[in-house]
Amino acid sequence: MAIWDVDAQECVKALHGGHHGPVQCVAASWGVGKALSGSMDGGVMLWDLHTGTRIPMQGHMVWVADVALDPDFRYGVSGSIDGMLRVWDFRVNSCVRTVRNRWGDVKCLAVEWDTGKVLSGNASGGLTLWDLVEGRLVGFLETAGACRDVSCVAADWDAGCAVTGSQAGEMAMWDLKGLECVQVWRAEDPQPGGFDPEVKSIALAQVGS
Repeated sequence: MAIWDVDAQECVKALHGGHHGPVQCVAASWGVGKALSGSMDGGVMLWDLHTGTRIPMQGHMVWVADVALDPDFRYGVSGSIDGMLRVWDFRVNSCVRTVRNRWGDVKCLAVEWDTGKVLSGNASGGLTLWDLVEGRLVGFLETAGACRDVSCVAADWDAGCAVTGSQAGEMAMWDLKGLECVQVWRAEDPQPGGFDPEVKSIALAQVGS
């Protein structure tokens, strides 16, 4: 783990130890100086970015593919490739809810903290919508094979839409109210210069009124 000064373009602190495998994902709550990380060893670690101390969060047994952290540092969510979603309560530093996706793995996730809704992407190219407050499945969103192996997701919950990226270089737009895929874009194949088409991360921004 490392903390970077973007303006100075340099590493200002390295956080050592904790995980026994490669760190796959990290989320930070900058207001309180905390971070949550997930690893291929199945570990989830809560970090104090000021002191470098860490607390292991016990629960996952396999590769943790994505984590999310409440900006107010109340809760965290993690997902692993065996389909497990875990909700962490940082007041007690333990898992308070577990949901199992029996229809696929969890490769990425997006959380609406006010309602407890979570979108998780999987290797089949679809999304699963969860209500983690009630611990139930809300619905599936599929592309009928038009998109494969979702690797990242970003959601605009107010607008009721999401965008995903895939390992095959595809991007898809989703209607969260109608629970359907509305558009798919594909990268050129093959890529010029041998460029890897995989979409590794994605973000949404509101422009204008």
